[in-house]
Amino acid sequence: GMIGLYLAIDRPELVHSLVLAASCAYMDETGLATMRYWASLADRCDSVGIFRDFFRRVYTVPDMTALAAIENSATEEQCRRFGILARACEAFDCRDELARVPCPTLVIGAEKDLVLGETAERNTAELIGCEYILCEGYAHAACDEAPYYKDLLREFFDRTYAPAQNGEVT
Repeated sequence: GMIGLYLAIDRPELVHSLVLAASCAYMDETGLATMRYWASLADRCDSVGIFRDFFRRVYTVPDMTALAAIENSATEEQCRRFGILARACEAFDCRDELARVPCPTLVIGAEKDLVLGETAERNTAELIGCEYILCEGYAHAACDEAPYYKDLLREFFDRTYAPAQNGEVT
């Protein structure tokens, strides 16, 4: 989502419809706390801590069997990269550029999102002036868990993304 925002802002000719799913234009206190905690776990290469906290925050009902199979698997290099990613997310803020998003946009938030919280997602939609849908009862990975999620995407893109007669995108 964060990359998609900058692509829409910097290369608007390439983006004709945009969905920000469990994503936002900045980190509020919930997102900052998450990213700082994940970066601290990555600094110690605490693979078990990273995976357990990730599963707890991302999934509505974490699959503990899947977690047990991978929780000790992160290498030092993977931990280092995860720390870089967390710190980059912590510093991300493009609120001042949202007026430049030129295309129809849909922001989809999750009521139980423990990674970002729902506030930054809702605020991002308000700043863009676009549609906002809240997946009630779901966590950050609502795209994987909500049975109706694909229908939300299909309906949005059916309304906003239509090929022109000559094969060009409108």
